[in-house]
Amino acid sequence: KYKQYREKQASLSKEFQTVNNQELSIFQDIIKGVSQKLAKEEGYGLIMQAEGVVYYDESYNITSKILTRLKADLPKK
Repeated sequence: KYKQYREKQASLSKEFQTVNNQELSIFQDIIKGVSQKLAKEEGYGLIMQAEGVVYYDESYNITSKILTRLKADLPKK
């Protein structure tokens, strides 16, 4: 029974990870689209993710603008 339990656990864990990765990819695509639209509308030449950036002046942070757009663009449930 223990072996069956471990096999089922591994199977469910793999399935969860697959679905999680798919949903994350969809969400990242939505954020990318919102970011590109904002960049075009407001004339940004470059938008970077915070990961890997050593330093930036907080006045360049447009996260709140992207979140506002994202909330407005997402369908209401």
